[in-house]
Amino acid sequence: MDPQGAVTDGDPAPAMAGSSNGVAPESKRSNDNVATAALSQIDVLLARACDLSRQVPTTSARLSHTEGILPPGHGFDAEAVKDGLSKEAALLDHLQKATFHLRSSFALFKSVQDDRCRPYEDKAKSASRQMAEEEAAAQGSERETEAPSDEFEENADHFMSCDEEDAEEEEEEAASAVSSPPQDLTDDDDEDPDYAG
Repeated sequence: MDPQGAVTDGDPAPAMAGSSNGVAPESKRSNDNVATAALSQIDVLLARACDLSRQVPTTSARLSHTEGILPPGHGFDAEAVKDGLSKEAALLDHLQKATFHLRSSFALFKSVQDDRCRPYEDKAKSASRQMAEEEAAAQGSERETEAPSDEFEENADHFMSCDEEDAEEEEEEAASAVSSPPQDLTDDDDEDPDYAG
């Protein structure tokens, strides 16, 4: 921008909130609001253009600071180019109004499109939210169904372990009975000579 406020080709685009180059990061923009974000950014840009267009000086105003510096006969003579300055002023006024009308047209377009699209977008959001809730509920139901099965398996393992322990004890008792020598059940009194007939 030159010292008088005119926009030059090298001027950067105005910065937007959350962005360094006037465009919101793609990762932060969902598919359902890309159009809304674009139109909102256009409105911001055109609002700035309207403001800057009102700051553009006329040729006479732009060269007013040279008066009294250049020698007589070498300064700008507004009377000599009066007709040209009149056309220039009319063109500047036209550009200012065109910028204002362009912004108004985009605002009208956004309003009409929002009225047409918003009901369907809201329905789609509601349907997506409902599907997500149903999916979450189904997953919760599956987890509750799996829990009793796990508990049954744990109990079955416990009972099987007890049965195995009982079987091992019975095997040990049987082995002990086989390995023990037979006991003499004969009464020692039968061999006592005092009782011999």
